[in-house]
Amino acid sequence: MSVGLFERKQLFDARGLPIEPPFSAGNGGGSTITIPGSIAPLTIHSGGGGGSSVALTPLPPAVTGTSNASMNGSFAIPVSVPPPVSSSSSVLAAPNKDTQLSFSWENVRVVIDAPDTPAHDRVLLNNVSGSVRPGELLCILGPSGSGKTTLLDILSGRLSAGSDPTLKLSGSRLLNGAAITPQNSDILKHVARYVPQEDHLMGTMTVRETLEFSAQLQLPASMSDHDKKARVDAVLDELGLTVCADTRIGTVFQKGISGGQKRRVSIGIELLTLPQILFCDEPTSGLDSAAAQSVIEVLSRLARGGRVVIATIHQPSSSVFARIDKLYLLSAGLPIFFGDAQQLVPYLADCGHPVPTYANPADFALAIINTDFGTVTYQQIETLNRHFNDSRANKVLVNEYVPALGLRLCFLWVMTGIRC
Repeated sequence: MSVGLFERKQLFDARGLPIEPPFSAGNGGGSTITIPGSIAPLTIHSGGGGGSSVALTPLPPAVTGTSNASMNGSFAIPVSVPPPVSSSSSVLAAPNKDTQLSFSWENVRVVIDAPDTPAHDRVLLNNVSGSVRPGELLCILGPSGSGKTTLLDILSGRLSAGSDPTLKLSGSRLLNGAAITPQNSDILKHVARYVPQEDHLMGTMTVRETLEFSAQLQLPASMSDHDKKARVDAVLDELGLTVCADTRIGTVFQKGISGGQKRRVSIGIELLTLPQILFCDEPTSGLDSAAAQSVIEVLSRLARGGRVVIATIHQPSSSVFARIDKLYLLSAGLPIFFGDAQQLVPYLADCGHPVPTYANPADFALAIINTDFGTVTYQQIETLNRHFNDSRANKVLVNEYVPALGLRLCFLWVMTGIRC
């Protein structure tokens, strides 16, 4: 079978285990699946028989070729995942450039359905698009109720149409330009991890015990205890937790490690599998400025290692803001700004809102988009949103990762008639 701009690859997760294909073509009869692309439809025929697993990975536009293969049983789409990294490797080491993942999303819309009174449907997110390169830290910033956590939960797959029948969701997510669909959405679980806002840690265990226990649960049984311990030691070292490795987490009755150290332990638990994409929900909330800066420094170093790091953040200090690569500014579910964080000041000046000298740009931006206190109206937010939609920055950055191959499948969170 000719597959043109695609190649066959076996999928592995971050632990080195083969990824189970998300669906099966069955035995005996076979089936045909058509994937519409911008160049030409790609048709995969799967006959009956016993089960090989095949993945399709987009190649660069300049590369073409053919491959003949008989694909029986089950198969997976759409990206290849690198083999496991040695336990002795740094958890911050850059993945192979050939296997780094870019992540993007297009026209994400979330509405709370009011069946009896459709006019009262509440829009949580309205046509939000963006992209993140490997090696970048993206922070989603906005006042309370702006849709930050909703967007993060949708991008990470924690929130879907099936999880809440009152939600209408539409849009698309893409890994390396290939769409994530309901049939292959499990692939994100193998390459991404999510750090929740609250630290769910057992206070009577030490930091090392916590990570070792998590390593036993997450890492494959085929990995030796020595290698698992080496992985834990590498995480402790990279996150600056060696000095408190044998200190208990702490409870309300017993003093333990600090809040910033707890947050780094939570991040460390998710780093044990060496994910390529890391989602963090408000990692700096509840921390003092020094602890918040230490957490952001960790996330920044992780991103520098060739990973995608996406975090929501609430009121960053100037030092924290300086370490952000990309910024997504939301208000009332509408995008207000998306781009390099250091371009926020000239962008706001172009909108008629010059940032005062020596002011923290993040604080100023939040002040002009917060509708909670009556000083800013929804009409002003809509004006800022229209300015962003018409801006050159939006056209360049939002389309930064529109792939030449154009695999734009709607990932059918779907209600009715969503167009790709």
